[in-house]
Amino acid sequence: MECKLSKEQEGSISKPSLWYLAVYAIYVATGFLGIAFVSFPPGHLTAVWLPSGIAFLAILLLGPVAALPIFLGSLTIKLPYLYDDDKAFLSLLVLTLVAIIETVQPWLAHKLWNKHFQQRGISSGADVLTFFSRIAFASCAVTVWFIVVLFMVTGYLSQEMIQQELIQQEQVLQEMSLFQLWFENTVVITMAHTLGIFLVVALYQSYWLVKQDPWSAKEYKIGLTAITTLLVVCAISFSVTDLTLYLLLPIFLILIIHTGYAGSSVALTLVSIWAIVATANGQGPFVSDDTYISMIHIMMFVLCLGLTMQFSALTLDNLNANKREMVNTIEKRTEELEKKNRQLLELASTDHLTGLCNRRSFEKIANKELERAQRYQTPLSILALDLDYFKQINDTHGHPFGDEVLKAFTNVCLDCLRKTDLMARLGGEEFAVLLPETTEYLATNVGEKLRIAISEINLTTETGEVVTVTCSIGVTTATMQDDNIAMMLHRADEALYDAKKFGRNKVCTYKRLNDSNVKLPL
Repeated sequence: MECKLSKEQEGSISKPSLWYLAVYAIYVATGFLGIAFVSFPPGHLTAVWLPSGIAFLAILLLGPVAALPIFLGSLTIKLPYLYDDDKAFLSLLVLTLVAIIETVQPWLAHKLWNKHFQQRGISSGADVLTFFSRIAFASCAVTVWFIVVLFMVTGYLSQEMIQQELIQQEQVLQEMSLFQLWFENTVVITMAHTLGIFLVVALYQSYWLVKQDPWSAKEYKIGLTAITTLLVVCAISFSVTDLTLYLLLPIFLILIIHTGYAGSSVALTLVSIWAIVATANGQGPFVSDDTYISMIHIMMFVLCLGLTMQFSALTLDNLNANKREMVNTIEKRTEELEKKNRQLLELASTDHLTGLCNRRSFEKIANKELERAQRYQTPLSILALDLDYFKQINDTHGHPFGDEVLKAFTNVCLDCLRKTDLMARLGGEEFAVLLPETTEYLATNVGEKLRIAISEINLTTETGEVVTVTCSIGVTTATMQDDNIAMMLHRADEALYDAKKFGRNKVCTYKRLNDSNVKLPL
């Protein structure tokens, strides 16, 4: 199982202007919604900044040309909060620089992605940690501190402004040094941008996985039930008692088992947003007198929950995928083994030259037919066939030509026989035909039919010489005294010997008269 943004996904979206408008709209919408519902005083700081994830995904899917809607989106979001008529030039400069930095951030994340995951994608639990630390966090840490420094240098972020805003919010902030002010804001904003990339990519990967392998009705039912239960537990945990917060883990575990990475990522995003909104509104166990501490608490909750759930989900998905692959491999190997066993069995029971049964296979089948004929008192006959002067053909024209004679002989015989009849090559130029439901008289007629058809075979050698073939045939039928097919074959061979003795190219039957064996040529 590979849960990834692969080469096929990168650049897989066509690039009409409609897509750029969509990126701009989604970027701006998630930004304003974040400020409206998940922001903390001071400075409208958010615990998760989803636009950073939207920007990274847009760069990844659309390419560098997505930078323009990202830049414009950043300007649109920051304009109501950073523009000052009294400092028009300065505020526009800050707006432009912040927008440039927030555009560079997803571009840098994309470069880091290509370095670590372009070839294989996020395909294991360990890759989740690598993606978070070396791509999402690294790209945000490199860029965010520039934004914080810029805000502090231009006066948009100062102790006085923070104090004034907290007073309006009826909160108190202890005295902070400039370094502490810079450090805490850098940590909070960096983590907010990092979680934004982390959650948006997880959500997109869930969509991609479900699109590739649609859920069954059972998976949808379990997924919706588990996600609804998680949200109910969150509502209770952040408004009534935080004891129920521990129930999130077993519910997530059920979700992971039944829906894998896709279901757990959707649930993780919803639970994270719910928890952050509740904390931003002063509810739940993560609320603290210090706003920064509250934000750090909720961020750590989302981070730890997210890493744990995604690591577990991907690991379990990989185990299930490996199990399915192993089962498929075993089934394939078993099928191949059975096929080879059938081939070996066929080779062991079939003459390789003519494709007829060999002696062993013939005797096995014929013994069953003999038992059935004796039980139901139905006739059963056998023909013993031997090509005349076959050794002379081999010596004169060579064994390859002799093989062609045997093949032609076999084809002619099969054309004359019924589908229920069984022909076998007992060895060399010796053959036998088992004729179920056939009396001695009818078997003799079959033998005569075969003899005539065989005598009409004409084969041309490489030198142009035409070779004809004849065959001697012995006939016998089963009796109640026959213990096995070998006794019938013995009698058929004796009749065949008489056919040879009487001049070849004849059909002889084996007769019993007054306990005296008489062989009559026909």
